[in-house]
Amino acid sequence: HKVHEELSSSLKLYNANSAVAIIMDVNNGEIISLVSLPDFNPNHPEDIKAFSENNLAFEARYEMGSTLKIFNAALVYENNSILEKKKFFIKNGYQITPDKLIEDDHIKKDELNFNEVFTQSSNVGSINIIEDLGIKKQKELFERLKINSQISLNGLNVVKNKLPKNWDSQASKFISYGYGMSISPISLVSSYAALVNGGYKVKPKVNQKENYSKKRILKDSTSKKINLLLNE
Repeated sequence: HKVHEELSSSLKLYNANSAVAIIMDVNNGEIISLVSLPDFNPNHPEDIKAFSENNLAFEARYEMGSTLKIFNAALVYENNSILEKKKFFIKNGYQITPDKLIEDDHIKKDELNFNEVFTQSSNVGSINIIEDLGIKKQKELFERLKINSQISLNGLNVVKNKLPKNWDSQASKFISYGYGMSISPISLVSSYAALVNGGYKVKPKVNQKENYSKKRILKDSTSKKINLLLNE
């Protein structure tokens, strides 16, 4: 009820068409609360409006934008990369296509350290990180996170994530700051769980009695560093 109340207030505050919230126990995958708006009262079917029957947490896909940037940090930590110590020059932007210049207009600095790329949400810094690490490592991480796999959730309909058909250098750079890949909110949440729970992939579940399994996919040190970075 509280989550529904807060999400409804945010929907009005930002004049949004829809909203979704998921609270998950990252250690066992248990979904503690889930709200998808607009919703409906099943006691009054005559009042059901178009699109209100869709559960956006499971049945919708989105380009998740800056929420995907933290996966770049996980890549750096997993590979013990010297990028943690690097400075990133962002002033001139990044020419990602002949007619598209990526810029960080919201950032006043010309140069950022590694942590600032995330705390200030730099698109240019994110591209530079993935350019140094390469497509192969990026693909391998998303495969470990099962972003490319269908989520099975107690018979509920979960939409399949949409990955780029041609995952080339350009697609890799777009993905680095959250575009060119559409995923469901439940997929994002379950992937984040592995980043912060010590590096274990957990299967989301809606039934408390359902058994859960944990499989290590990231180093414990990676998860500890991710938690510190998210707290900055």
